[in-house]
Amino acid sequence: MRNFYRAALDEELPQRFLDAPSASAPTDWRAAQRLENIGHIQAGLGATDFGPLRDLAWAHPFVAVVSESVVAVIDAVTPGAVQWLPIIVQDHPEPPRRFLLNALHLVDCIDEEKSIWSGEAGRVEGEPPAILLRVRNDLDPPVDIFRVQDHEAALIVTERLKVALEDHGFQGWRWDPVAAHVPPPWVTMSPPNPT
Repeated sequence: MRNFYRAALDEELPQRFLDAPSASAPTDWRAAQRLENIGHIQAGLGATDFGPLRDLAWAHPFVAVVSESVVAVIDAVTPGAVQWLPIIVQDHPEPPRRFLLNALHLVDCIDEEKSIWSGEAGRVEGEPPAILLRVRNDLDPPVDIFRVQDHEAALIVTERLKVALEDHGFQGWRWDPVAAHVPPPWVTMSPPNPT
């Protein structure tokens, strides 16, 4: 069985966020389709300074923004899976070269039985998404990074891509396991120590 991970903000690592990106034309940054004729993209640094802008960063809401070094690694592991959109970081003393990560594949892969939903009756149209997202064990996506159909906020990577990014020492994201065969985190926690 393959392992898959949801890229999420590493909340234990001091880092800077970006405000929501804007472009000349209204754009859905998580649509998982090639974006054309959108003009210059820009985003300001978040108002609160929690640390440096990391190689693996996030702009509000759930928009991945990465450094040029990350682009090279992802393109080497999974060519053609991502459209790289240059983004201008405003209010930065030395504007770094950053790219908005537009994953081009939307994969139907949710394991409905293993995912845990905010509604008691399971997934409800228009309700908040999964509390615990799980993807099917038989999943064999054509690329190593993709968005999830019906849960587009989720950016999923394969173990192969996760390891490549970790091997290069990139920081800013944490990797939440989402394969159906992985137990929920509260199942693997140690029980409280009785006093």
